[in-house]
Amino acid sequence: MSEIKRKTTLVICLCLSVIAGCAVMQGKMTKSYESEYHDTVRASSDTLKNLKIPVTEKQSDELKTIMNARRFDGTPVTVEVVRIDRNLTEVSVRTGEGVKLDNRVSKQIHEFIGENLVRQVKPGITEEDLADEPVKEMSSAEYGTGLDDQMESQDALKHAETYMDSIFVIYFDLDSNALSAKAKGKLDRVADLLLKNPNVEVTLNGYTDSYGDPSYNQVVSERRAGMVKAYLVGKGVDPAKIEAVGYGPQKFLATNKTRDGRRLNRRVEIEVSNMTR
Repeated sequence: MSEIKRKTTLVICLCLSVIAGCAVMQGKMTKSYESEYHDTVRASSDTLKNLKIPVTEKQSDELKTIMNARRFDGTPVTVEVVRIDRNLTEVSVRTGEGVKLDNRVSKQIHEFIGENLVRQVKPGITEEDLADEPVKEMSSAEYGTGLDDQMESQDALKHAETYMDSIFVIYFDLDSNALSAKAKGKLDRVADLLLKNPNVEVTLNGYTDSYGDPSYNQVVSERRAGMVKAYLVGKGVDPAKIEAVGYGPQKFLATNKTRDGRRLNRRVEIEVSNMTR
């Protein structure tokens, strides 16, 4: 009887292992590209690099390449490139682990891989050329009055760049809420001003560019505002005086058609009321 129980237990364990294995393998977002294998591998590698998702392990031969990487928050990302034919490849992107998967980020990575492949096919292409459907690209974002005119004007970008050195505007890298050394320097000065004016109230408004899923961008904007609040609180500012709000892809300072424009839109603006310097 004990032998039967032992075998039954073994079978159950094996079944659970198979189920667990299936859960781990689920969630891959796979897409085919009409591109040469090595070009697709290079485009995938460049995408991870540009998104600041460092590759921790890479396995590659002439038929398949697997790149394991990790995002800034530790979330694992796996990109698998498979040669199907001479000018046909298949790319699988998986973000997350177990049952905690993030298909929104996987979709965004695919979008950037496609853009990188376009650049390789058309040398010298600019990001302006990639925005062949700007209205669709922006459809998820709420515009301010006159933003269409702003998007078409190079003067808008020049105007936005005047905010770069303001201590009340903190900028972020793509898909990141990490504070750069320059951002921390700005926030040190802001904290000093706030500590000298303990009665003021502060609102932190977080924003993103228009790329990616709107719901994901909403979360990113909230985390950016929260990161700025955490830093100020760490410097001694009263947390009860600080409100952190995320708005996602809204109130763009510059065009989202260019890399520089998107960089200016990934920000947290610091609003301070009743301050005396």
